[in-house]
Amino acid sequence: MQRSTVPWRPVATSALLAALLAGPCGATDTEDPPRPSLPCKERGPETQESLRQMLERLARPADPARWALSDRLRCAVLQYPDLAARLLPALLHTPDPVVQAMVAKSLGALGPNAAGAVPGLVALLHSSHENVRVVAAQALARIGPRSEPAVDPLIVLLKDPSPKVRREAAHSLASIGPAAARGAPAIARLLRDPHPQVRGTASFALQELAHQGLGALPVLMGLLRDEDPEVRTRAAVALGHLGPLGGEARAVLEALRDDPGQQDRVRRAARTALSRLDLPTVVQVQRERAGYLLPMILPRLQDPDPGRRREGVALIGYLGEAGRSARDRVLTLVDDPDAGVRVAAVRVLGNLGS
Repeated sequence: MQRSTVPWRPVATSALLAALLAGPCGATDTEDPPRPSLPCKERGPETQESLRQMLERLARPADPARWALSDRLRCAVLQYPDLAARLLPALLHTPDPVVQAMVAKSLGALGPNAAGAVPGLVALLHSSHENVRVVAAQALARIGPRSEPAVDPLIVLLKDPSPKVRREAAHSLASIGPAAARGAPAIARLLRDPHPQVRGTASFALQELAHQGLGALPVLMGLLRDEDPEVRTRAAVALGHLGPLGGEARAVLEALRDDPGQQDRVRRAARTALSRLDLPTVVQVQRERAGYLLPMILPRLQDPDPGRRREGVALIGYLGEAGRSARDRVLTLVDDPDAGVRVAAVRVLGNLGS
């Protein structure tokens, strides 16, 4: 399944999970034909006992009916997060890659509440199955800063032969935050990756780390002098998104903008970045006019363009206290297909006190 800039979601359908698991896992029983998935509210409530029974079935070796449990498990985990957080980690040690991925995805839906599963998820990063590594990295990203023990294994995965895994590893490091700062140089190398989605995620990850003041700013500034124009362009774009935090790069960006020897796209990216370095005045106006602006921002959260969705999430974050009324809308974006949107949503929710 191809997704825009990178991917995780608690309401993933069985069809999505099947597509995620299809591929280099090798065994045919890791594939499942697409079928519709009902929202949890339409499926009716599960019980704690039914959750226990589902986990018992998943523990059976290669149970051919395990796919049928995907949607029910998803709903039960969301109904009983504390119980699920206690019981699910044990299933990460099953040898069945289908169950490993299903359980990892369910743990990701629990977010920081699944911190106790981090050691088991880290072990899955070494799986021989590509999509198990992908889902484990996604779950660690959802857990966020409490996934600190995964930082070094994720840095190693930035060199994984699979572009999906490299992409998710970069995204996960950006979600972990301060402890992942040492991964900035390795993420920067992905700006030369042959796959555009990996390059896009690497750019966004560096932007996020720099935005948190985590040592990525010097890395981005150094990349403005890279021999590859694609790398220079992405570094300029990332710096522009930092607003005032990118101010240290003003002189280098001005040199790029005014250098006739640079490609048009590099000069254009530098010019746009420079125009965004005065963000504080914009933020101040936004907060002062929050009541008027919020209805104008909310439609961006549903825009088909992931860039517009990211922008909408960021704007709500800039509104401060006035953006709290939009928390539920932002919460839906932690499952967005675009990794940049997901990271932005998690960060803004944290700032809003969610």
